Amino acid sequence: MKKTARLLITTLLLITLTLFLISCGSNDEGAYTEGEAGMDYDRAAGSPDVADFDDSGGSEAVSITSSTVSGDKIIYRQNLSMETDNLHQTIDKMEQDLDRYGGHIHRYQVISEKEESPRGDFTLRVPSDSLKAFVDSMRNYGVFTQEVLESDDVSDTYYDIEANLRNQTIQERRLLDLLEDAENLSDVLTLESELSRIRREIERLQGTLNRLDDQIRFSTLYLSIREVESDELEDQNFSDQFFRNFRESFERFQGAVESMLLWFASYFPFILLAGIILGLMSKFYPKTFGKIKHKEKAKTKE
Repeated sequence: MKKTARLLITTLLLITLTLFLISCGSNDEGAYTEGEAGMDYDRAAGSPDVADFDDSGGSEAVSITSSTVSGDKIIYRQNLSMETDNLHQTIDKMEQDLDRYGGHIHRYQVISEKEESPRGDFTLRVPSDSLKAFVDSMRNYGVFTQEVLESDDVSDTYYDIEANLRNQTIQERRLLDLLEDAENLSDVLTLESELSRIRREIERLQGTLNRLDDQIRFSTLYLSIREVESDELEDQNFSDQFFRNFRESFERFQGAVESMLLWFASYFPFILLAGIILGLMSKFYPKTFGKIKHKEKAKTKE
């Protein structure tokens, strides 16, 4: 009787642990910094005729509006903080340089309060091939206090979507050919339903490629400008630089701690469940866990 109860409890614990691992894996697969990777494409054919399709028609002329430029597909994001002695003059020069390099302002906010220094926060879209030149031009108008550049290589995602779009377009062409020759009403309805599904998929994939193309061609620049007195823009001495670097280091540490706490809060139920499972297994299998603890203590003594 005891062996049967242990076997039943062990089976339930293993099933629970398996579900826990599957749940964690599904959460990790759904994440992407830009929100477009990891898409679940519906590649199943909806009718017997479509199921017989192959990719031998890849040589057919297909009209696709996505970018055909080969090479790496990289998305750049940059954060800049700067100080200047004249906020509005710096903003005017920034707008002139932005126009010269073919960029535009996505977000604009200027705050002028008596108790605080005037500042401006901007979200800019700058052509990726001109990003460095634009940033270098901004160095002439003030002092950078923070400069961070991030990049995401989305080449694999981009080309997978592009290939899927090409295959869907070929299937659309073949469905249209089958629809022209169909005589049975049932076949016509089935083909039209599948054609509608494929066209929705094509529109979705094309929209994703268009968004990726825009993010690749135009980098996003988050710019913060603060107005300070002229004497504050002079080169800072060692103590000022030391305390500024210490403050920035503490801010990064604080951000890391906050991220860790958020992760712990997200997975707390799973951690608690894993603890309960280990506790029950150690209770019903004390000899096995006792051997493990004994081996760990032996290794520690060695």
